[in-house]
Amino acid sequence: MKRQRNVNHRADAQQSPACDPFIGEASFRAIIENSSDIIARFDLRLRCIYINRRLMRYDSADRSRFLGRTLAGSGLPAALSKPLQQAMERVRTLGCEQQVELAAQLTGGRYVFETRLFPELDEWQQLSSILCIAREITEASQARRLLTEENAVLEMIADSRPVNQIMHSICQMIESQLPDCMSAIMTLDRGGHTLSLAAGPSLPAAYAEQLAQLPIGPEVAACGTAAFWKRSIIVNDLSQSALWDSLGPQASLSGLRACWSTPIFTADHQLLGTLAIYYDTPRSPTPAELRLIYRCSHIAAISLQRNLHESQLYLLATQDGLTQLFNRRHFIESAERHLSQAKRYQRPVAVMMMDLDHFKTINDHYGHAVGDRVLGLFSSLCRRCLRVTDVIGRLGGEEFAAFLPDTTLIEARQIAERLRQQVAQTELTHESLVIHFQVSIGIAVMQANENLDVMLGHADKLLYQAKSLGRNRICTPEPDAGSIQQGELPLGLA
Repeated sequence: MKRQRNVNHRADAQQSPACDPFIGEASFRAIIENSSDIIARFDLRLRCIYINRRLMRYDSADRSRFLGRTLAGSGLPAALSKPLQQAMERVRTLGCEQQVELAAQLTGGRYVFETRLFPELDEWQQLSSILCIAREITEASQARRLLTEENAVLEMIADSRPVNQIMHSICQMIESQLPDCMSAIMTLDRGGHTLSLAAGPSLPAAYAEQLAQLPIGPEVAACGTAAFWKRSIIVNDLSQSALWDSLGPQASLSGLRACWSTPIFTADHQLLGTLAIYYDTPRSPTPAELRLIYRCSHIAAISLQRNLHESQLYLLATQDGLTQLFNRRHFIESAERHLSQAKRYQRPVAVMMMDLDHFKTINDHYGHAVGDRVLGLFSSLCRRCLRVTDVIGRLGGEEFAAFLPDTTLIEARQIAERLRQQVAQTELTHESLVIHFQVSIGIAVMQANENLDVMLGHADKLLYQAKSLGRNRICTPEPDAGSIQQGELPLGLA
């Protein structure tokens, strides 16, 4: 009886609906129809004989338009149909699985698909059809590309590439992630009151010109406003915002309709600049887009902060901290480069050695703080009276030097006299007192391929000659032509 019950049980199982092959096929179809992947089957003439409804998520047309047609005649974008058809031809020829990554603009945006093609065999092991399974990997692909591009930018930062070149690459990275956008990075100017456009590869030229120097203020476009308030500014529709009134109609004329700007900060929350995204249609940012903007602003901050630190180190190594003129070492290096170039092209050069008269008296009488003010004021007069091409340095104490490229002795005298007069006429106020100070100058010009040390030595001797003759005067290497000598103007208190 037990054996009979087992036989009956097996017979019942064989007749159960779950084992019905027709029901199994229907269940299989249901699974395919509801799959998150696009699944299609093609015959050997590469005509579609089945495609599931997942396609409707990316293509608004009825899927029946694909049935009985090749990919070329289905209306799919060429970026999808052409490489996919080529991959199916390889399956048909080689009889083995193929895999291809495809990207195209479809209904709702740009999508990336990882597509696998499988050969299907009949009972005689002959190729009968091709099965296609396409899985959307847009987010994973973008993340992978973003990581690759981020690593490339970080390598540029590590290699100390020019900061504007790095900012340009960051903008390109943003625009590759958000294909319809235009990005821009602006950096804080030294005074801290304006922003300058560091990179904006896709911005309209006329609008980019307006951003060459943008004031920071509570209502100055999105970037100037973001820098002022130190927070993100989202403008969904420029035509409805008053922030662009100060810039005139150029943003509208350039076709810009939306702008999202976020400030770029150092690790201790000091402003470095702003990063902005522009669109030609009104729109709001998605959470994913905001995350991308913040992520890229952090990378920009790494580069800008490193550049700032390198600039500060360079200034410490080359600049006198009190006067902001070149220090002795950097002055010598720069002057020697200019002298070498002058010798190569046989151009005249001159050097000036300058020393403030009675400076020790000022220090002793008014204190070193006032003495420092005098040194700072004299350095400002040097920058004002000398030319942009001249190299000026503080050699130590109250002693200064200037290297004048492409300058004859007569021209050097004129420059020195202009400086001497400006110094003599300058007043410094201290506790209701007015302090006057003066300068003595010695000038030397290059003779017979002299080196810089020899030239500076000649100028130094002439400087002390000016001191011995009464100060507040200029001595040159041509006594026959006469030195420019002014009667000494005494150190005075008004």
